[in-house]
Amino acid sequence: MAAGRDSATAKGAPDIRRLLAPRSVAIIGASANPASMGARALSAFRRFHYAGDIHLVNPRTEAIDGIRCVPTVADLPQGVDAAIFAIPQPAVAEALAQGIARGLGGAVIFSAGYAETGPDGRRAQDALAAMARAGGLALAGPNCLGLVNFDAGVPLTSGPVHPIDRRGRPGLAVIAQSGGIMGAIINASEDRDIPLSHAISTGNEAALGVTDYFAALVGDPAIGSFALFAEHIRDPQGFLASARRARDLGKPVILLHSGRSARAQEASLSHTGAVASNFRAMEAAVRAEGVLLVDGMDRLIDVAEMVSKFRSLPKRGLGIITDSGAFKGLALDTADDLALSLPELKPETYDKLRAATFDYVEGSNPLDVTGQAMMNLDRIYGDCGRLMLADGAVDALLVCQMPGKPEVMEAKARAVAQLAEETGAAVGCVFIGSGAPVPPGAQRVLAEASVPLSQSGERAIRAVADVLRLARPMVTGTPVATLTPPPLPGAGTIPEHLSKAWLARAIALPVPLSHLATTPDAAASAAETLGFPVVLKVQHADLAHKSDVGGVLVGLATPKAVREGFTRILRNVEAARPGQPVDGILVEKMGARGPELVIGAKRDADWGPMVMIGMGGVWVELFQDMALIPAGTGPEGFRQALLGLKAAKLLTGYRGDPPVDLDAAAAVAARLGAVMLACPEITEIDLNPVIVRPAGEGVLALDALIVTHSAPQ
Repeated sequence: MAAGRDSATAKGAPDIRRLLAPRSVAIIGASANPASMGARALSAFRRFHYAGDIHLVNPRTEAIDGIRCVPTVADLPQGVDAAIFAIPQPAVAEALAQGIARGLGGAVIFSAGYAETGPDGRRAQDALAAMARAGGLALAGPNCLGLVNFDAGVPLTSGPVHPIDRRGRPGLAVIAQSGGIMGAIINASEDRDIPLSHAISTGNEAALGVTDYFAALVGDPAIGSFALFAEHIRDPQGFLASARRARDLGKPVILLHSGRSARAQEASLSHTGAVASNFRAMEAAVRAEGVLLVDGMDRLIDVAEMVSKFRSLPKRGLGIITDSGAFKGLALDTADDLALSLPELKPETYDKLRAATFDYVEGSNPLDVTGQAMMNLDRIYGDCGRLMLADGAVDALLVCQMPGKPEVMEAKARAVAQLAEETGAAVGCVFIGSGAPVPPGAQRVLAEASVPLSQSGERAIRAVADVLRLARPMVTGTPVATLTPPPLPGAGTIPEHLSKAWLARAIALPVPLSHLATTPDAAASAAETLGFPVVLKVQHADLAHKSDVGGVLVGLATPKAVREGFTRILRNVEAARPGQPVDGILVEKMGARGPELVIGAKRDADWGPMVMIGMGGVWVELFQDMALIPAGTGPEGFRQALLGLKAAKLLTGYRGDPPVDLDAAAAVAARLGAVMLACPEITEIDLNPVIVRPAGEGVLALDALIVTHSAPQ
């Protein structure tokens, strides 16, 4: 009997296909006890009518459910494709070594007690990973619930899973670092008729992680979308590459990522042994590649249902039909909260809608057809839906209705299903109010027509808003030309005067006229040359926060004031930090003020260089009014980010103030990203504040600081 694929390449790179679609499997720790993981795994293979060979390992019995058992892994046939390890943690290492010796292609390890428990568990997990690498084995887990390939009928799990009939619909692939999350999505998918193709629990990711499975599946033509859960993405650049490929193939990717808070990051360490990453950098990076980042399980599942059921993904806007005037107002509130535009339709479309319903129906979006729609559901829903979609302003439609008797709800569902089938558009059905169960007949009608069903109008509107965001990826614009900057003037923390001078050459950063003085007289002379008033600022690599040591004086208008100010700053520094050396005092011409921005860049260890742009002063300190954008984004991307700030009105003309030069600010941010890409030794650049002048007049960076990897030797 053939055990599996040719294992000639088993000692090279692992063939993940042997794990994802095995033609032969083994259950190590098989048992007749129905409560055991081994028994549950075998039951799953029976439910799926698995077509391949099944081998069982149990030293205490000869056969289970008619399948012969062998006593050890070493007794398995050569070249079994994949095995489930349903055995205690202390026994795993020896069994895995035996499996590798027999040419085992892949292993799913359920056992916990590894990196999530501390250093000893980490060492045990690392040993498994080393064995898998050396043996060319695709290792899933440990501490995982396994994986299910619904398309191939392969349930490498002990969970209570059942086959899914996709009925020709594109599949949704679920990849989760949590077995519980994977199980919850499977349960929701069964309940809501979501066409799953795969469900994968990655666990501790000793070898294979979210990125590996994502890369392996993204090109599968049977898969139409992805729903992912992660606590930490261990190969960020590989993940982004797969996200780009998914975007290019038109496959939506929805990501739920925990760790927005410090406490959540701590919790992930004790769960799967994940290492916390910079959540905001991750958020910026994945959004730039078209990934939709969501903030909860309900939202993940709601969006996943829509992208996997909609016949076409909407790009323009949402239309709403309702039989409740009260819900119309609630829908408008929800859309406003989400910054979701509900497009107005053409006047002639409203005239046609009134003709299709009743003279007293108000022409608007949402369209309230009133309770009188019950008189002719099929015609009113069908005519109104077709008219709204034909208008051109909307290409998604939610029909939001009040529940009622089972036969009434089934009739409403049938009318919505008919509308979806006739138009081929993105149509969803909402029965308002979670308290009223949707009768099975209505659910069946909608499922057969592949129409998403919700019992919350607010959740349905949010989900459509998310789907529209998927179709409208973040504007990145054309990147600026590759830079060839001059050599840096030092290493470690580079003081302001040197940072400014270098940035002025490297990216044409506009900075004030200035002069570094080392004596009071030289400072006064420089001030007279530059023109009054001036600002004095102490300079040294160890004095990045100059104000903290009394190292800044502003508005000095005479030579005498400059001389006295020079001496006062030196006294202040000596008092605050006795013996602190200084490079000198920077004398800088003061100019007209204006709105302040903060523009900075930082190199994230996982996600690469990021550029931050936001409002200065209290806006960034109190309200975190800023955007984080990956380096390499073009000026138009930063311009859109500025317009998305909470305080954007201050930049576009407010209470008589002129609009500011957004283009100049965006250009500086884009060039800052370009210099981070050109100079990998730079870890951080800070421009704070940057004065933004009226449109066409540019910007001025009043302070700058560059930090590199290492200090001078």
